[in-house]
Amino acid sequence: MLWIVICFVSLAITFLSLSKIWDSGHRIPPLKQKPKVSILIPAYKSEKTIRKCLQSIKELNYPNTEVIVVNDYPDKTPEITKKFGFKIINNMKRHGKAKSLNDAVKKSHGDILFFMDSDTTIRKDAMNKVISWFSKKDIVAVAPQYIAKNKKGLVPRLVSLENSYNSTMFKMHMLFGSMVSFRGCGVAIRKDFFNMMGGWSQTLIEDTDFAAKTLRTGKKIQYEPSAIVETL
Repeated sequence: MLWIVICFVSLAITFLSLSKIWDSGHRIPPLKQKPKVSILIPAYKSEKTIRKCLQSIKELNYPNTEVIVVNDYPDKTPEITKKFGFKIINNMKRHGKAKSLNDAVKKSHGDILFFMDSDTTIRKDAMNKVISWFSKKDIVAVAPQYIAKNKKGLVPRLVSLENSYNSTMFKMHMLFGSMVSFRGCGVAIRKDFFNMMGGWSQTLIEDTDFAAKTLRTGKKIQYEPSAIVETL
């Protein structure tokens, strides 16, 4: 039992050390251009969380955006979305997350797509930091850091611990040039690349599947830990 504990502690120290190595050389490129960003949000039973999500988008200091919410449930989500002045696609029947987002992409006008869950908020400086990386042609997707907003209680604490672990692992990925996976609750992708890849696949792990297919093309996924999105 002691050897198992020693092994886990040793691995943890190794992971943290490697992530610190990446941190020491990490620099965000200057933001030279501000392409139009389409923020696409799938909604299902989201009336209790989407107001905070949309308010955080409203407060972004990145000016060139459009917002499209795709609603899959008969609740007050369309009414809330319209009050913010954002576009709503209200499905007559449930389409599921992947199809809803793929449909929204077809109606979007941005060069960059930012996919965001309805129970997630984005900090006002995050978009600038994410978009900066698209000045590098080999980067086709950029993932922010995911953190849990509510850390009270056992489950939120475990989620927060998982997010910290994931951030360390993502930094280790970057030592080898690219993330190998990301979470769909917040990620930016070049629209032309997204369409070339056929959009989100109809699976339960569409984000992991898309990341794997991206790496097979030789393109890169960038991690930007100073850009924060928070799950409610």
